Order: sequence, then C-alpha cells, then structure tokens
Amino acid sequence: MFKKVIFFNSSTNIVGGGVKNSAIFISFALLDDRFVWYFSISLKIEQELKNMGVDTSSEYIHVFQNSPSRSKPDRKRLELLIDEINPDIVYTMAGPAYIKISKTHVMGISNPYLSHANLDSYLYGRNLKSFFRVLLLTVYQSFYARKANHWVFQTKESRKGFCSRLIIDSIKTTVVENAVDLGFQEFFQKSRIKSINLNEKVKIFCPAAAFKHKALHIIPNIAKEIKDLSKGEVDFSFYLTIDSSSELWSEMYSNCKSLGVCDNVETIGICNYFQMQKLYDNASIVFIPSILETFTATYFEAFISKTPLVVSDLDFSREICQDAAIYVNTFRYKEAALSFMRLFRDQDLQLSLIARGVIISKSKINQLQRYGKIINLLKSHI
Repeated sequence: MFKKVIFFNSSTNIVGGGVKNSAIFISFALLDDRFVWYFSISLKIEQELKNMGVDTSSEYIHVFQNSPSRSKPDRKRLELLIDEINPDIVYTMAGPAYIKISKTHVMGISNPYLSHANLDSYLYGRNLKSFFRVLLLTVYQSFYARKANHWVFQTKESRKGFCSRLIIDSIKTTVVENAVDLGFQEFFQKSRIKSINLNEKVKIFCPAAAFKHKALHIIPNIAKEIKDLSKGEVDFSFYLTIDSSSELWSEMYSNCKSLGVCDNVETIGICNYFQMQKLYDNASIVFIPSILETFTATYFEAFISKTPLVVSDLDFSREICQDAAIYVNTFRYKEAALSFMRLFRDQDLQLSLIARGVIISKSKINQLQRYGKIINLLKSHI
C-alpha cells in the first residue's frame, strides 16, 4: 500500500510562537513514517530546526527566503511546488497561505485579527494611517483565509468569531488547543520553587514578538511608576525579546530615556527555543501585557517554569489563567506598578500563584498529544 503524502506549509511563519510550534511539529513528523512528508518552511523555522539538531538539507524540506505573504515570486514557487508534489492533503500551520490550493487544504487560524479582535484592538497603539493599514491587511488576509476546506482553531471563541465574520459553517472547523512542549516540561521538571529576593535584581521577563497587540510599549511607563514607588529600594528590570533594531524598540527606548528608566527596561533580542528555557529559568516574574490573544503558550510556560505570572485583566487571560495570575489594567500604570510592588514583597502570594499554575499546566495537553490530534484530523480528510 502506498503511503499518503502530506504537504506541511509553514512558509509564512516568521515570528513568534508559530516558528516554535512549526519546528516542533516538523520534528515529530520527521519521525512519523506512516506518511511521506514534504515541508515548506521559512528561514526562521530552518534556524529553529537547526538549533534542535535537525538536518534541513533534505530534499523533502523546502526553505523560502521570503514569506509568500510578501513576495509574488515565492507565492508562485509555493503553488508550483504543491502542484509538482501532488500531495494527498496540504496542512498550513498558521494561515492564510496566500495562494489557492487545489488539493484538500486544512488551515490553522491563530491570527486574532481574523477571528475575534474588536475595534479597540485595531486602534490600540496606532495612528489613523496605521489603523487603516492593519484593517486593509485583515481584509486581504481574510480573502485568502477563506480558501481552505477545513479550519483548525485553538479556542472555541476564535472559531466562533471566524465563522461569524467570514460566513463559514462550523461543521468545517475543529478546535485543537495550544499545547506545552515536552522538552520544556522536562527542562523544568525538577526546577526549584522560586521566591523573589529583594536583595538581588528582580528580573521581569516579557516574552513576546513586536506586535502592537502585545502592548509592550506600555512597559517604560510601568517601570517609571515602580521606580518612583520603590524609591530605589528595589533593583528591577524588564527583559524583552524583540529585535533591538525594530521600530518598536526605537520608540520604547526613546520613551525610556525621557522617563529615566533606561536601566530598568532592556531587550535581549529575538531568542531561540533553548534560550527561552533559560530565560524563564532565570526570571523572577513573567509579565504578559497583551491586550489580544488567541491562545498564547507563554502563560503555560510561566506555570511550568514555576514563575509568578502577571497578565492583562481581560476575558481571554482570565479564561486560561484562572486564579494563577495577578491581573492588571495595562493602561493604568500606577495601579499596575502597585500590583508589582505587592507581588515583590508577598512571598505567600508568589508561592500560591506558582502552586495554582502548576496544577493548571498539568491539565493541558503536550505538543506530542497535539500532533496526534492534528494527524487524526488530517487522516479523516485524506
């Protein structure tokens, strides 16, 4: 019996969790000999795979120098590649794919602007020109996002919003929640329970890509309020994971200088999978100020690393984190700073958050289990 051919498309994943999740999925697929696999990947995913010890020189792995979302030649190349390989099914990890695929196409949707972003999410941190640009981009992405046979979502909320906005029958959709990685779990399996020592620097880790909805640009303002409240008694710093040459960091650094908090806010730069493990391990607190998410794995990574978590006080974060996080209004800088100060000084609160987070993380599926769910879905469509 001939093996079924699966084409895994992640050529448009160039930043954030999509890069890591794609690399992990591919590492499992390369060991799964039930199928013949072909892969289209971005340069970022190729580098992540190399960091994981995966040989990317295989004839079955096709690396795209540019994302098909931004390059007509690469869109054409992707179309021709799929036509030449003639797979039984195409699975796009995080759509849209920006091409029309004639084969059965299963598309993951994790972009919240395509599913459940509200007007505030579009306006936040943007001027009028930027607002219309992202609005038009969403319309453009929505056009291509409809070009699939089945869609995969990480939450019921995102599925409901997508189906409503793009007029898709929910029977053509499946929810497979995001997952924690086995390697991440193993790394922290025997890690110590953390408590903050105010005689040492308090390291506030902010793992996020440079997207507007991540709300990272409010951090200098919160840092200023913490600095004023602590009156020099607490040595602290926020650590970001965005490119130091990015427009966002340029804006943030300018704000840091005007507020006098350059010593309290810094960026480590974009980090690979293994660097992130060490950064979580060294962190005193994890802070996720995002105002819009589909299902971020960073919450669970904080829980698994046994690090107290501070997040935006919004429905999506409360649904996931329950009573295992401190909730702050990221627009009220002083109130947020007071919450941080309370957490700095209250060891019982720190330990309570960690204990609750560990319980939640143990109830979630891991990446291998998620891979199995996706494979079962693909098999049902071949």
